[in-house]
Amino acid sequence: MSNSETLQEVYTGEVRSTRRATLVSNAIGSCIAVMMIDEFRQTGGIAHVMLPGSAERAQQDCPFRYAENAIEELIRQMKDLGSRQSDLVAVLAGGGNVLRRPDDTICSMNIGSVLAGLERRRVPVAASSLGGMQRRKVRLDLSTRRVFHTLGDGCEEVLWQAVL
Repeated sequence: MSNSETLQEVYTGEVRSTRRATLVSNAIGSCIAVMMIDEFRQTGGIAHVMLPGSAERAQQDCPFRYAENAIEELIRQMKDLGSRQSDLVAVLAGGGNVLRRPDDTICSMNIGSVLAGLERRRVPVAASSLGGMQRRKVRLDLSTRRVFHTLGDGCEEVLWQAVL
């Protein structure tokens, strides 16, 4: 990353989109980082989803913790940057059972909710790193049009790269 680029962290329950910055999301366990990229306009964003489904009225103070609300907001932000929904692709990371509990269903519920939400909105999943038992970190680098991910204490690897 060059000195002129901006690095922005996306925390749990946040949604961010950008034209030029590099976005990162750390400490992804059972949460899912939903990344959307418009490779034609070189824009992208991350929603750090914590919970399946959509926020009830009582949870409206933090609605983007929920898959449905976060995906809808990310698409809205991408459209505000000039993207068409038909030009978006998704890259997913997370949904791990990092606490290694046999009865923990939140990871699989998050994965199912995110996949269903993207399918309903006709946003194809171009790549994913889902499930397992390890935490993840992701980096969306719009200058190179690549998504990187780190699994556990491993090395950062390319998860997805634009074909343009």
